[in-house]
Amino acid sequence: MTFDYEIFCTELTENACKQIPSDIELKDKKFIWNNVYYYSLLSARKIMQKGWDTDNTSIISQYVAEWTLKIAVDLYYSNIRKKYQNIILDSISYKAFTTAKLGLENELNQSELNSLLKKNIYDDCKSLLDADFNSGRIPELNYRMALFQISKYLTDNADVDEIQARLNKISVTEAGRFDGGINPPKITVREFYWGGILILGILSIFIHAVLMLVIR
Repeated sequence: MTFDYEIFCTELTENACKQIPSDIELKDKKFIWNNVYYYSLLSARKIMQKGWDTDNTSIISQYVAEWTLKIAVDLYYSNIRKKYQNIILDSISYKAFTTAKLGLENELNQSELNSLLKKNIYDDCKSLLDADFNSGRIPELNYRMALFQISKYLTDNADVDEIQARLNKISVTEAGRFDGGINPPKITVREFYWGGILILGILSIFIHAVLMLVIR
């Protein structure tokens, strides 16, 4: 049976986004859902193009979905503007992708890979927040809130340094982005679903109004 990574990423996103806190508004849940789906899909596509097997594709996509979700929720609670969220999410999802790929290539165990992911994603996210704050793009209050949110990912640097030392000459600080935060996520199944509900609701109201006029 052929592995359909698009279906896998849709199901992966559905499961991951069950963890979205209930107090987040629907439109923001939709924003988070779209980003989790979009970047897990890009990850799966890149890995499949490199000829990696289904298991590795699944694992890397799961890490990307997990970290995209975590940082998206952190940025929501920090009230960071959406256009800056997009750039940060694009960068950290790529960081999760390259770090997870590197970890699998070098046979790190799950604990080691998790430590490496926390360190790399924290560093990347903080660097982007610093740049946004220093350039005046985000207010100090939101910047401080975001730093507080991501502080839970701080890990023991000594442990990470030891892991990095075992990775020979391969760099774990590879920088880059999937699309530079320029291209918005494509319409997803969930976005179409929510949009369909809205359209059906409007049609229902319209039909009801027409029937009332006919009855009168």
